Amino acid sequence: MKCPDCGLNNRAGVLLCEHCGADLYEALLERVATRNLKGFQTRELPSGAVAASSNPIVLYVNSSDSSLTIGRRRGIIIGRGTVDDGIDLDMTPYGAQNLGVSRRHARFDAHAEHLTLTDLNSTNGTFLNESRIPANQAVVLRSGDEVRIGRMVLRLYFK
Repeated sequence: MKCPDCGLNNRAGVLLCEHCGADLYEALLERVATRNLKGFQTRELPSGAVAASSNPIVLYVNSSDSSLTIGRRRGIIIGRGTVDDGIDLDMTPYGAQNLGVSRRHARFDAHAEHLTLTDLNSTNGTFLNESRIPANQAVVLRSGDEVRIGRMVLRLYFK
């Protein structure tokens, strides 16, 4: 990602320029594919609830420039299949079956202040920065984390 302020070519997925510290998030969003998740209706938040950030999550797939964005909300199921199968983010086009991704592998949940990941009792496990996460226990994610579902590696960036 080339910095609009100083012109430095930064590493893929970097949110702040490594030279001058300029914010690259908006420029990053302009370059990635956006994935619209279907089948969800808008509803009013309960009294006192705070909406999750409107800044999307950027995912880089398998250490490449192949990336996509997903809107921040609760209950984003990642795996293999369609919305009709209960899958919001189908990783089949990225070789999910050969990489050991379960049909309902994991879930992302956006909260007001953070993002969590939960393994949905997948066959080949979910890993956060090389450590296997226990099934059905949410872990907090940080921007820049590496998530592995089966043998598929995802790098996540978000604000």
